[in-house]
Amino acid sequence: QRFQTALHDHILAEGDLPAMLWSCQALETLLGVWLRRAQFDGVYREMLSLGELAIAGSAAPDWKIQAVRDLLGRMASPVNMAVLLPMLYEGENVLALGQLHSLLALLGRPAAHHLVHCLETETDKDRRSRLLGALRAIGRNGVPVLKEALASPHWFMVRNAVVLLGEIGVPSTFQEVALALEHRDPRVRRAAVIAVRNLGSPQDAAETLAKALPREEAPLQLEILAALGELRQASCVPAVVELVHGTRGTGEDALRVRLRAVEVLGLVASPLSVPALQELFRKKGLLGGRESTAIRLEAARALARINTREAREAIALALDAEPHEDVKAVLRQYLVGGPA
Repeated sequence: QRFQTALHDHILAEGDLPAMLWSCQALETLLGVWLRRAQFDGVYREMLSLGELAIAGSAAPDWKIQAVRDLLGRMASPVNMAVLLPMLYEGENVLALGQLHSLLALLGRPAAHHLVHCLETETDKDRRSRLLGALRAIGRNGVPVLKEALASPHWFMVRNAVVLLGEIGVPSTFQEVALALEHRDPRVRRAAVIAVRNLGSPQDAAETLAKALPREEAPLQLEILAALGELRQASCVPAVVELVHGTRGTGEDALRVRLRAVEVLGLVASPLSVPALQELFRKKGLLGGRESTAIRLEAARALARINTREAREAIALALDAEPHEDVKAVLRQYLVGGPA
């Protein structure tokens, strides 16, 4: 510790470049020893202190600033990362793991690049989880590397990058992540739905997800509808209405999608939805039947949530035409007291 303090003070005070470079080399060696001994806190504090000298606007001469920057950059060398990686996998001490994460965050982009490379070849599930945790801790400094991973030929790398970018939450990555909604693998697209919801403004996210809605299969349509229900933007209404009236098939998946779509129209609560919801109470031709009871009840609840004059009139008209007394009772309740 005394040796480290002497080297640090010498780097700050020395006016001769060759002499300072010797001190930088000695300090780098000492910090490497601390890394191998898992003394992360000491390395972190020293790097943070040197970082104050290396920032733009420092009073130090340019040659000294560059020398310190070079020293800090070498701390994320392949040799040092090879030392840290096993500790990341094997460490069970929560405090030590937290200190290691803090150090990796300070190492920044070079550390993220090494971790992403390891993630691409790692087959052990627990180790992949540790790598993802470390990348999550690096945060914004790892965003450029994660954006590069979006172009990986491996679906799991793209999914991991999408998940992390969504969690880190840098809005400027929205457009790159939105492209993952067109990925060939549904697991990537599912992750992209969540990330797009988190990264974009409510308006941008809703418009982007609404465009993806028609081309997806039922499971992912349900995921998108859930996100649109949280965003509650009127811009998604046309796409959701199209799903209500255009979904083919009578199976369980089709019914679930239509029910969720009607629910979303209620959550968005836009007057634009009233005609489409009112249509669900009409008979389908002279000999045709009606929509299922579940659909009619969900449409009534959606109209009650919209709660405009037009929506209440639609409930009243549905009440007059409704043949089943149990559905009529619910319609009366919505007309008087709104949705439960």
